Amino acid sequence: MMRAIPSEFAEAPHSPPSVAKSFTLDFKITTATYGGGVEAGLPDRITPVRASQCRGLLRFWWRASRGSRFPTVATLRAEEARIWGSTVHSSPIQIEILNPQLGIEAQSVRNGVYEEPRYALFPAQSNDQHHGYRPIYKGGSFQLKFRCPPGVFDELDASVRYWVAFSGIGSRTRRGLGALFCGDYPHREILSYPADLAATAVTLPWPQLKGGLIAMGNQPMLHQQAWEAAVNALRDFRQSRYGRFGRSRRPEPDAIRVLTGQSAPAHNAPVNPAGDFPRGRFGGPIIFHFRQDGHRLGDPNDTTLLPASDHAVFERMASPLILKPIAVSATHSVPAALLLNAPQPSRFVLREKDGTEHTITAGASDVLGEFMAFVHARPEWRGVYGAI
Repeated sequence: MMRAIPSEFAEAPHSPPSVAKSFTLDFKITTATYGGGVEAGLPDRITPVRASQCRGLLRFWWRASRGSRFPTVATLRAEEARIWGSTVHSSPIQIEILNPQLGIEAQSVRNGVYEEPRYALFPAQSNDQHHGYRPIYKGGSFQLKFRCPPGVFDELDASVRYWVAFSGIGSRTRRGLGALFCGDYPHREILSYPADLAATAVTLPWPQLKGGLIAMGNQPMLHQQAWEAAVNALRDFRQSRYGRFGRSRRPEPDAIRVLTGQSAPAHNAPVNPAGDFPRGRFGGPIIFHFRQDGHRLGDPNDTTLLPASDHAVFERMASPLILKPIAVSATHSVPAALLLNAPQPSRFVLREKDGTEHTITAGASDVLGEFMAFVHARPEWRGVYGAI
């Protein structure tokens, strides 16, 4: 016996119209990539670019740009949860990785020759008993497919813009590794969106663009050259010496000798005012290693400088300084330095190998501002310079 189909089920229901916007962006990786996988220092060969990593980076740059409009952590978190999701509900922004290519594997040290810039690649070039020298990868590309409703498109657009400009893929992106080029986000438009940022600069509990400082070169050069120009500027600033092989101009070595009571006879007399650790403001931890040979024998053993607040000691503090080549085309970049407006430690703790700790009050030195002025004075950096 055949049964009649009820009239309300006679035709398939129409799908509700989709209001989500879908678009795909092409990315080229312009500098070497390092790490980024489950095991530290090594990539994930199966999924070299992960959607979760991209989402985390986009969240960070949303906070640094659009998030600067919120006065408290609570209001920030509420809006961030609405846009990027939380443990309670998912994000309306969907991200899909397409065609990820890791690039060509290269040895970070080959027959005693080090890949440059060493000041950025030193973790890969540290020869340890478990991994030896770790590989890096050159080149590579991927696509990101986004799907989001119109109500959050501007939030996503800002996040992608600043991620492409100032960050990248993998480890050590704040020192220029894994830098990106995306033709849909030209570098000249990076800071032309004041609506992304708060009206006035206030230091908040999270890093932000507003109130920061940027220096950018105006002479395009090959990606590798621009990367080396950016990173080597920091090397030259931090490693300044009295003569090519003389003692450091920085106060930390003499301060460590005084605190630990250890000094090679040739270094008993300080050459700098002791007591301050300005380089701790570049991020931490910092491991200070003194060579123990020849006239250096007797200098301190390795010590670790850790950032701290009035209430806690932190094992890690991300650097507020970002160095990278900002791509102006598929082949060329300009060197750039971005100093984020971020909270600074109120003190440091110097930890010796035996666990002895020394507390140091953070001095008033504006070493980060000094570095930005140092960079701007270099010929290849006579481009954009000023507060954001």
